[in-house]
Amino acid sequence: MNRFQVKEGRLSFVLLMLMLLSIVWSMELAGWVEGLHIVEWTALGGMIIGFLLTRSRWPRALKHLLALLTGVPLIFWATIRSIGPHLGWGDALSILAYHFDAWLRIVVAGQTSTDTTMFVLLMAVLGWWLGYTSAWLVFGTHKVWQALALTGAAMLLVAYGSPPKALPFFLLYIFCALLLAIRMYVYTGEQSWEKAKARYDRDISFYFLRDGGLLVVIVLLAVWVLPLVSSSSFLSDIWSQVEGPWRTVGDQWNRIFSGLQGYREDYQNIPFTDQLALGGPVDLSSRVVMWVRTEQGRYWRGAVYDRYDGTGWRNTDEMSAIIAAETDLPREGEYQLRRETRQIVVPNWSGVGQIFGLGQPVAVDLPIEVQYSFTEFTGGDVRDPFSAPAAVSLITSRVQLSRDRPYSVISSVSAADVDNLRGAGEDYPTWVTRRYLQLPAALPQRIRELSQEIAAPYDNAYDKAIALQDYLRHTISYNQDIEEPPADRDRIDYLLFDSREGYCNYYASAMVVMARAVGIPSRLAVGYVGGDFDDELGRYAVQERNTHAWVEVYFPRYGWVEFEPTASEEPILRPVRRDDTGPGREGSPGDSQLERDLADLEELEDIEEVIIPPSSSRRPSLGLLFLTGVGVALAALALAFWIVRSRRLEGLSKVHRVYQLMCSYARVLGVKGEFYQTPYEYAAVLASRVPSGAPQVERITGLYVRERFAPHVPGVPEEEAAEEAWRELRPLVRREFLRRVPGLVRSYLRWRP
Repeated sequence: MNRFQVKEGRLSFVLLMLMLLSIVWSMELAGWVEGLHIVEWTALGGMIIGFLLTRSRWPRALKHLLALLTGVPLIFWATIRSIGPHLGWGDALSILAYHFDAWLRIVVAGQTSTDTTMFVLLMAVLGWWLGYTSAWLVFGTHKVWQALALTGAAMLLVAYGSPPKALPFFLLYIFCALLLAIRMYVYTGEQSWEKAKARYDRDISFYFLRDGGLLVVIVLLAVWVLPLVSSSSFLSDIWSQVEGPWRTVGDQWNRIFSGLQGYREDYQNIPFTDQLALGGPVDLSSRVVMWVRTEQGRYWRGAVYDRYDGTGWRNTDEMSAIIAAETDLPREGEYQLRRETRQIVVPNWSGVGQIFGLGQPVAVDLPIEVQYSFTEFTGGDVRDPFSAPAAVSLITSRVQLSRDRPYSVISSVSAADVDNLRGAGEDYPTWVTRRYLQLPAALPQRIRELSQEIAAPYDNAYDKAIALQDYLRHTISYNQDIEEPPADRDRIDYLLFDSREGYCNYYASAMVVMARAVGIPSRLAVGYVGGDFDDELGRYAVQERNTHAWVEVYFPRYGWVEFEPTASEEPILRPVRRDDTGPGREGSPGDSQLERDLADLEELEDIEEVIIPPSSSRRPSLGLLFLTGVGVALAALALAFWIVRSRRLEGLSKVHRVYQLMCSYARVLGVKGEFYQTPYEYAAVLASRVPSGAPQVERITGLYVRERFAPHVPGVPEEEAAEEAWRELRPLVRREFLRRVPGLVRSYLRWRP
């Protein structure tokens, strides 16, 4: 049984176990889906299997095969327990196979999947693989840095999508990772000293626990106060470059696993991508997303969607362009009865992010990237968004934003009154009818019949849209905690004829689909609604819970006009007549903010002073936190290794210390001493690697051999000669190492069977 002892130390086993559990616990705390507790079993099971197999004497290929044969049943057993604890193996496997088949069909068809069972299975597989591989690297090959890189990447990805309350698990991971790295460094040193039959302090493990633990505490304290440095523009630049490529991957991930719920740390940055799934319950916090300074406003739009597929929405704009600051945005055309208004937005985050504004943004005071499509299908240069009329659907910044770097948006807001909208007619442009009357071929016929029945008494698009809006407000109950719609059902059909409850995404989606069914061009808009208005500071505090979806209907000559079908929101009250003095309106104290804006809006004067929220609410991005924590951790590890090495050199003579330093530098060049080598043989190998330093190597080695094996105590001249030789040799070794770095990197990256 001695074979199965943890020769690396029981502490190493415990530290690796806590690292894995920190990752899993953060994942569970994020609350993405139900059933993620099974990842604890698969991760720990994989770790134990990996450890036991490293202690066996079987061939490596056989070990990996046995790991696979034991891991697959463990993964399926854990997943089956999450599906139905009381089900038999046969029934549970049949259900699992059904979920996999349905999920695969949806993904291959390019549609949006809301089935979470496959996500739980995937996390179980990844948990087992992470546990097995990290145990193999730590206890089998002693490549602790590769294990830390693997688990660190997993911790980063989980922290990227976890809430702030998961920070203690992140700190626990750093604590255990640093201690494991130092412990394994000491262990490998002890092994080499034992092989060389060298004398060393047997209490070095105690020193390791004392000094290493103190260093780790210092690192954690440094990470804890990172809010002081998280606002650094330099770190924000680094993080924005790192996270950029993940956005494309994230869009596909959201399509494949759109049923996931929970927190994303970059929620404020790009909360609305080119896809929107109609899924299950939502849980939005009161965390502030941004502050907006303007006179009055209602909808802070972030994106629009044009294509409905029965399960969700997609923005089909495939062209993008970069536009300089203070440059007017591309426009669809000239519309009547619109007013321009200016807003100053102070984001409550740092980094590149989405631009929000009232109505149709027409100019932004910073460099931006727009997602757009031409309104004239036969014209326009795809490289130039201004070569033809174009519609912009999504805007992102090209520079780092923060509370200290707000942005200004000028928007075009509709001021059309009811009479003009009723008389707008139905002379729709071709680009509008081609795109904004789209409905899936499989749309149930009863949706069309219901829509036509509601709109039948009216002879104009405005009154028809109001009738559809009022029908939804009066017949659908508002509920954020709804169940996931069946995978094989059209979401709007299920809403109108079965569940009859939902939240804003469902209300707005239903109105768009029903309006299109009666020939009214419309689209889905998403962003935020309202916010808490501070009369004294003159700004809106927009919170995450203000996330909203609404409807935009196209009217000839007047462009896109908002409608509010969600029962929990106040309806939009519009002016009923217009004269030379400006728009009049009917209403009451219950009028919406936008209606007061449309009636009384005047051009804002230049705002020179931006109200910045108190810094006490500042909170760092977990991504920045992780990157900076890694940097601090590496510095702490370097200091820890220096302390351990210093302790190894304590009590040695100057000549012996110089020789040990030379050996340490030699290991960096890949020259490792073997137990059968004499000091002179070892020196010959090192001299061949550093030819320019051969005389110094021979001088240091000769002085060391004379001290160790001759009855002569080295005097001051010998000590000074050794130190002088080392001062000459050290820069030569460093130069040789830098010369070899490119080759070492290529060797490391080269694929080896």
